[in-house]
Amino acid sequence: MNRSLRPLISRENIHIFGIIVLFFGMLFSRSFMTIGLGVIFLNWAVDPKILIKLRSAFTNKVVLSFLGIMLLHFIGLLWTENFGYAAKDIRIKIPLLLLPLIFSTTKPLSTEQWRFVFKFFIVIVLLATFRSMFVLYEEGLFKLGTTRKIAKVISHIRFALYICIVIFVSIYMLVFRHKGDKYFIYWGIPVVIWLIVFLFILKSLTGFVVLGTGMFIMALYYVSLIRHYVFRFISYMFILGFFMIAASFFIKSYAKFSYRVKPTSDMLLKYTESGNKYIHKLKKEYY
Repeated sequence: MNRSLRPLISRENIHIFGIIVLFFGMLFSRSFMTIGLGVIFLNWAVDPKILIKLRSAFTNKVVLSFLGIMLLHFIGLLWTENFGYAAKDIRIKIPLLLLPLIFSTTKPLSTEQWRFVFKFFIVIVLLATFRSMFVLYEEGLFKLGTTRKIAKVISHIRFALYICIVIFVSIYMLVFRHKGDKYFIYWGIPVVIWLIVFLFILKSLTGFVVLGTGMFIMALYYVSLIRHYVFRFISYMFILGFFMIAASFFIKSYAKFSYRVKPTSDMLLKYTESGNKYIHKLKKEYY
């Protein structure tokens, strides 16, 4: 092998490449998700130290706990009446057994490497939002019926959760910058703003709740780092006041949206302008 390629084609870099492909597959294609998982597994399995890895995995309490939970789940499938669905469920969840096994026995990535991987994840989620906007433009809201259907491959709830993760990670990387994040501030801030706007377009209640809760906790944490007592106290009051106003607005909007008036025959017209009698089906919940 060419000596110039040896630093690039290392076991560690292949592991990182597999994670990036897995992230891409999570938002764009299940095939790429399978490829990413396969790359990670083969890179882990084709190792002279595989037996040592397996021994260390079965002495890891976290891995054993996870395997125990999954084993109970599989045992519970023995009492199912739908064995076709049970086989599908096992096929889907078996890869979940591999990830904790692989990551617990693989050398942990450094902080710089994780930041590098998460930058790719940010770009992947950003591209997924652009694809969703193209779907909205191409098919139109009338045909889709709701903006929630612009999320392809995955559900809009999961998509919203990925967006929230990217927002939190981006804010963290903007606040605690490293040497490799020299230019991240120039595109990280616009990405956070756009993703928040996109959450409103997606109209995911789960996304709003997770984003609001996460932002509240992050704000309290970052304010706790302020050394000046007066500024820290004022910041706490501002944050609490802001989130109380936001919470009251949310509760009021939800109550207004969910409020329904059950009509009675006295509230409705009995005859049309032509003198024909209306037939009101009040027993059916059309209102």
